[in-house]
Amino acid sequence: MELKFFGGSGEYGRACFAVLSEHKNILLDCGVKRIQIKNKVGEYPLIDGELIKNIDYVFLSHAHEDHCAALPLLYKLGYDGYIYCTEETAIQSRDSIKKWINTVLQNNGALPFNLSDVDKVKYRTITLGKSIIEKNFEVEAGMSGHMVGGVWFKFRLDRKKIFYSGDYCFDSILLNYEVPHDKCDIAIIDASYGDDNTRQEEYWDRIYNKIKETVTRGGKALLPVPARGRGVEILLLLTQKPLLIRENRIEIYVEKNILDAVKEVKCSQNWLKTSAREYFENFNLALINVVSSKIEREKIVRSEGPAVILCTDGMISSETSLYYFESISKNELNTIILTGYQAEGTIGKRILSDEGRKELNVKCEVVNIRHKVHPGFNDLLILLDSIKPDNTLLVHCEFEICKNLVPLLKKHGYNSNCFMPGEFIKV
Repeated sequence: MELKFFGGSGEYGRACFAVLSEHKNILLDCGVKRIQIKNKVGEYPLIDGELIKNIDYVFLSHAHEDHCAALPLLYKLGYDGYIYCTEETAIQSRDSIKKWINTVLQNNGALPFNLSDVDKVKYRTITLGKSIIEKNFEVEAGMSGHMVGGVWFKFRLDRKKIFYSGDYCFDSILLNYEVPHDKCDIAIIDASYGDDNTRQEEYWDRIYNKIKETVTRGGKALLPVPARGRGVEILLLLTQKPLLIRENRIEIYVEKNILDAVKEVKCSQNWLKTSAREYFENFNLALINVVSSKIEREKIVRSEGPAVILCTDGMISSETSLYYFESISKNELNTIILTGYQAEGTIGKRILSDEGRKELNVKCEVVNIRHKVHPGFNDLLILLDSIKPDNTLLVHCEFEICKNLVPLLKKHGYNSNCFMPGEFIKV
């Protein structure tokens, strides 16, 4: 059996892994890596037509662009089968692919597939638990806690049991997760945060305190966030109690697509923790101002006094987030709070360096405080202890982070490896 890494190993983004066996060839995810350098917008999996024509099944773990936005490329290269995923992921991935295409075209980038290839992408939905794909081949899926519809996969090929985590998280305040409990031979595991063991509560305290510090001095706190995922959770946490400064309520402005995502998640009861009900019950719509037009945005940035603004997207590359950035970044009272990974070339990445802030004339404070949507080190151990793999293949993290994990995991009895895109391993 051979495992090939076409992206997503030794890096963040463009997750795409092949499991090639005597009887079946499986592809796991097919996403893009978001970079914006001059006219180059995005990097794609290092796949070729000869291999793709021999792929029997493609499994999609969830609908974030770094896992799904390159799916049309498979059909451009000759794949004619289905994409197997949950119903929620099938619906959301169509939207993610369209958004990615718009991002590329708006930034004068080039697509490696034709727009007609987008219409060729076809889905076949699977359920949680075991699904029979064909006679003598079944796949098991479990909730990963990363986003609605997001799952891990487990299947058997050539007498070997293989586990693929997708992106998983034990720390969501809303999303449920499932831990598999039988031994696997091979595990392809999300190791995004390396040896970091910081608890979600501590990260949230840092975010909240930075918001409060900003509004106390009379500034505006801008939080660019993905609508699905971090955006929903941060909004719900912010509205659990009024943000008060000297008994005056601080205005919270939220872009409509984030509020739409809150409603979408609330309706996804099968994917939620029992405790999530409390967050939705305490969500007070009267505490926020919903924003949906340019006129409303202009009024917000021109207003005096403190405020909190939530907009999409997390790397400051959308038209809306760029508009807020241009105004908020020019006032030293304000703060831009980034809460996730920032891709090379994006505004979010550039303003994390002194050189980038000077180049873009950024006068406000800029901080990057993680809101967990991936596993910490203890979470990684919990998952590995539950499946006891003989071989652990670490993905979805920078190579240096991955390399440092190998000796740490060895102390716990796990043989692990990390790879660069284009590499492979035979097992």
